[in-house]
Amino acid sequence: MVLQELEAQFPGRSKQIATLLQLMGEPSDAVLPSIFIYGHPSSGKTSVVRAILEKTLARSMWAFINCIECHTPRMLFEHTINQWCDWTPSYENKYTGVRRIDNIHQFVKAIQEGVALDDERTVQFGDSETRYLVLDRAERLRDMGSTLIYSLLRLAEMTGRNICVIMISTVVFDKFRVRGGAYEPLVMRFSEYTKQDTVEILRKGYTTRLIQVEGGDPVELNDEFVDGFSEIIYNIFNHNCKDINELRYLAALLFPIYIKPLKDGDSKVSERSRLYQLALPFFAKATDKLYLREVSSAEWAKETKRLDELDDAEAEDLFRKQSRDKGYFALPYYTKFLLIAAFLASYNPPRYDVRYFAKAGEARKRKKGGGTRKAKVDNLGGKMRPQLLGPKSFPVERMLAIFYSIIDDTLEDSIDIQTQITSLTTLRLLVRSNNLERLDGSRFKCNVSFQFIKAVASSLSPSEHSGLTYQYDSDNYDTGIQRSRVYEDYIEYLRVNEPDQQPLNAAGFGKLVKTVFPGIRTRRLGTRGQSRYNYCGIAYKQPRSSSPPQQQRRQSKSPSPSTTMMEDDTNMPMIQQQAVIVNNTGLSPSQHIGFPSNGHSEQHQLPQSDIQERDIPTLQLFTAPSTTDPSRKPEAEQLASLYHNHCQEILKLMLLNQDISDCIQRFYSTIPEPIRQIMNGDSKVMETIWRWDCVLYDTIIHVLFPSIHAPISKATHEYLKSCSSNVSSYYTMALTGYSESLTSKKMAVMYIFISKLDRLVISNQLAQAADHDLTTQAKDMLVDWEKISIDNILDGAQWMSPWGGDQGLGQQLNKVKLLLQRQCQDQIGIGAWVNWVYDIVHQHLITPHDTISWVKEAIQRWTLYSSLILRELALVEDATTLDAFRKLWMFINDYVIYLGEESIASRNMAAMNSAKTEMQLPRTFSSSDSYPSSSLS
Repeated sequence: MVLQELEAQFPGRSKQIATLLQLMGEPSDAVLPSIFIYGHPSSGKTSVVRAILEKTLARSMWAFINCIECHTPRMLFEHTINQWCDWTPSYENKYTGVRRIDNIHQFVKAIQEGVALDDERTVQFGDSETRYLVLDRAERLRDMGSTLIYSLLRLAEMTGRNICVIMISTVVFDKFRVRGGAYEPLVMRFSEYTKQDTVEILRKGYTTRLIQVEGGDPVELNDEFVDGFSEIIYNIFNHNCKDINELRYLAALLFPIYIKPLKDGDSKVSERSRLYQLALPFFAKATDKLYLREVSSAEWAKETKRLDELDDAEAEDLFRKQSRDKGYFALPYYTKFLLIAAFLASYNPPRYDVRYFAKAGEARKRKKGGGTRKAKVDNLGGKMRPQLLGPKSFPVERMLAIFYSIIDDTLEDSIDIQTQITSLTTLRLLVRSNNLERLDGSRFKCNVSFQFIKAVASSLSPSEHSGLTYQYDSDNYDTGIQRSRVYEDYIEYLRVNEPDQQPLNAAGFGKLVKTVFPGIRTRRLGTRGQSRYNYCGIAYKQPRSSSPPQQQRRQSKSPSPSTTMMEDDTNMPMIQQQAVIVNNTGLSPSQHIGFPSNGHSEQHQLPQSDIQERDIPTLQLFTAPSTTDPSRKPEAEQLASLYHNHCQEILKLMLLNQDISDCIQRFYSTIPEPIRQIMNGDSKVMETIWRWDCVLYDTIIHVLFPSIHAPISKATHEYLKSCSSNVSSYYTMALTGYSESLTSKKMAVMYIFISKLDRLVISNQLAQAADHDLTTQAKDMLVDWEKISIDNILDGAQWMSPWGGDQGLGQQLNKVKLLLQRQCQDQIGIGAWVNWVYDIVHQHLITPHDTISWVKEAIQRWTLYSSLILRELALVEDATTLDAFRKLWMFINDYVIYLGEESIASRNMAAMNSAKTEMQLPRTFSSSDSYPSSSLS
């Protein structure tokens, strides 16, 4: 009886249902310890398993866990016990579980001993009846530790209970195999739905009904009519979409449109060809919206109708606004180019690839003679745009060829393009058009609209070479000129002014000209035999620009003499001297944090991603650590090489704002056992690992923050905040199974790094906010400053001034006026204020011979001075820049505190070096920054 109900409910799954029912048997029968079910997404795996359990077992006999929702082992264990005990967290039980379970050992013990719900009731698991644990989206278990899958597959053996673990996944079991081996489960595959099964599933959404025809009798829509509509949906969308849920959505969306002619009386039920022809434009439009919906069917149809009523310009503006608000373009830099290449491959015939994308295509001539293939035409006789014909499938090799043709950069070997393709497929921006079992090549289709890809392309910044051509076009042309002459002028310009620059080809230059002048038109003018192509709408500027844009740009970037002053390298911390940078970023020691130069600050114009991959520094090779056992020297040398590569990868990922969790987990889970033994048991090796971590963290800090006021993008700020809040959990999970001594050392230096990173991010944000106000409101700030009473500030600070009276403080307050005047005249920026505060702290507030208590008192005195200054500003009538001064002084106070902390850290480090000379802590990561000095000694 149950079998017949389930077969009727799930078409095409009779074999799988019968197999599962046979394996499960009666509740008291012994079953297999584990079953692994895999198949394509939307193939009925989860629905079938859940329906079988609901119809054959009591709710407390099985637990259903979604591994995306329960993303930690603790959540997985506790939710399992709660469901087996039929326990629901609620207000009455304070939303707590039956028992806290932190690891697999406690989970096994709870199953063996049972769980006491109260004094009279204890729940036993698997002693008389089988208990089932269903893990949906089981591929996420691979991110929860290397031993968890192994333990779950042998859960019945470990507990001695009758328990069956069912894993449901979209990947094959070979991807789950762990290094130590695992119990092989029974593997069951859910194949893709056939056409007959798909049509039957779509038909289940409709019942035989009557529709009212305008001005006529009601018409009956029987199963035959619905089957015909379902076959149309399958035939049109099956090549682009294998997702049964998406097909059901499209069927529900398009069915009212399909039967609209019947309601209007324009067609009959038997005229299926006419109904199909009338609905065909709507089917084509729906193809472009596959997988991209964000609303329900009714809302989507309403929005589509509204867009159809707008003209092209209004629709484009609306789409651009929605794209910006919804964050459609939050993709990595190279992924955007990959998506553009996929769109070009999907909508352009392969025969045009050489013409469009060959780098030497300007030498090719048009083939004479012969006809050309006729383009498809619409009902009005005009040519149809390729976008309206729908995307075509393409091999992945063709997409990569276009990608490497349109990208200007030379990609490094470390860029994993295959990973980017997988990400686009996961986001449904690319759709696989052939089966996964095919090994001879993968084929995809681009699943985005033309407006979407146009907006993605507009978000990409041009390369330096393109920027030079942009600058040349805008500087030298105004409004009509012969096309060949424009290109000849461009070649001559590069020959004279940029002899080392490789010129663009004629086709590439023409595209950039049209980008600079969007309204330009190309026409062939002249008599027969003497006609030439001309640009209409541009002419030479009068006078023409003679200064090379690149030379102007170099002059603007030339630093002042004061910015090139180098400080003595002997004052650099020990770890800085170890972290030798091979690919030098061009930063002088005077630009490091806490050591501003004595001149104007250099304005660093970083790219949007802050750091290019070519600018990532290379760490110096690590020296093999000494070991207590001389025979373990080969393992120590191998550890040094592996750890150096790991630190270099972490450095690269963090500087490129990429996720580091997989890198950390992969490294510590794949370390060979001999190396793991010396890491866990050798104190000298642990000490060396701690020093290597200091090298890594110190390098990250100094590359990310060349100065405390260096311009850093908002995206980098958000990434660093997210990284600092999550990195401790990454290491906690990755170091599971390692010794407590190693874990404590690594976590201690990591916590110092997090504290330092958070501190610098906050200071940098304050500096950028203050710099913005100085740039835009300097004149108004100067006017308000001249209105305050300096005497009132001096009277309030006289009794605790460290300058021997009010003369020194008065001089410093007068410098504020001078800085504001210089800001109005020369736009000196926040860097000059940094230098001023640095001089005040190290010349008046803190001296090298001061004690730590004196440093703390100096910071408190400065806080009093700041409050007096802000009080006077608040009393100024009609002050328009009070908020700007508050931001500026908030940064100044923060920087003073930062310099005080650095001074305390240097004193603690000097004391530790004198007590223990063989252990030199790095200045940036001295334990006194956030922890007592004895925590790392």
